[in-house]
Amino acid sequence: MLYPNDLDLETRTAVFVRKLVCWYIIAAAFTYSARKESHTPTQQKMYLSVISNTSQFRTALKSIDNPLDSNARREIMPKYSFILLMSFEAATRAREWNSLTKIIQEAGAGQCTLRLFESMADLVISPDEQMPDDIALQTMQVASLGLFDVRNFSMLR
Repeated sequence: MLYPNDLDLETRTAVFVRKLVCWYIIAAAFTYSARKESHTPTQQKMYLSVISNTSQFRTALKSIDNPLDSNARREIMPKYSFILLMSFEAATRAREWNSLTKIIQEAGAGQCTLRLFESMADLVISPDEQMPDDIALQTMQVASLGLFDVRNFSMLR
């Protein structure tokens, strides 16, 4: 461990948020680089790095002991939505079809914005994608259910 165990909650939260931001920036850099890469094997490796870093962010966020305060939550939640979108993009480009449903379900459980689901749908129907039809249809069905859940949550507020 890099930090002493006796840090107060505010400091631990600040360190935790910085760690999440680091994974976010690394994932964003790999996503950007993968989009620019024309050599397919190199691009695949970059997208696998995106998957790894977004997974670390998502796992860390799920494992926190204390709920984030409102300031930390305001800072992290937009990044969390973008992390899910980068995860989804990387999974589609790396042809990690089994990951798509889990990412969509996590977005629904996290009460992410409708825009996130729209962006995921755009990736599925993109002419650049070579997604098998059965995977595309299943993914769109799960996204539709996620949208329904998000809309119900929003209407209850």
